[in-house]
Amino acid sequence: SSPTSDPLNICLVLDLTYLKKGWIALDPIPGPGRILPVCGVVGGKYYLFSGENTMINNAGTKYRHILQDAYCLSVTKSSSTID
Repeated sequence: SSPTSDPLNICLVLDLTYLKKGWIALDPIPGPGRILPVCGVVGGKYYLFSGENTMINNAGTKYRHILQDAYCLSVTKSSSTID
């Protein structure tokens, strides 16, 4: 919800042809929770890249950890898959 909130790995979809259903939760995105990911749609598939979360180093100090992963979500009326 904001750059200072806890990282999340939730995945929500909104069917624009049937808005009354509202947002629908899908399976969580694999990998760690994240904030500030880069997202886009190409060819009907949704792509999620990178983002960041926080970790604690050996000295006990919290720091930003930049993620280097990527996922592709394919959604159809009957199913969804995250690769």
